[in-house]
Amino acid sequence: MKYSAEQQQELIALTRTLLQEGEAVPGNGSDAAQTAVALRQILLFHDWKYYVQADNVITDFEYDLLFRRLKAIEAAYPTLVTPDSPTQRVARDLTEDFPSVTHSVPMLSLDNSYNIDDLI
Repeated sequence: MKYSAEQQQELIALTRTLLQEGEAVPGNGSDAAQTAVALRQILLFHDWKYYVQADNVITDFEYDLLFRRLKAIEAAYPTLVTPDSPTQRVARDLTEDFPSVTHSVPMLSLDNSYNIDDLI
């Protein structure tokens, strides 16, 4: 997927708005549905910026905050989970500029550790 310059500006502005709201889960289904749609759109956009364009515009921490918020909304409102949600898949449309590598030891997740206490 490609985004026009105008679409990119709109999605970046929406990102800033949602980041200011933090991780709050909306109290009613209608607001939760609108927020989930917006989060899905911006997470897909940021996946594209990061993985395809190699030009991230938000930090990993900010991305993870938005992802956790979507995950929390989908947990509170299971009917809002969609098959194309970023919570339901691994990133796609990755750049092919990097070769695949087989690791001799499995690469294990640190589950988004941001400080030494999380790491320990």
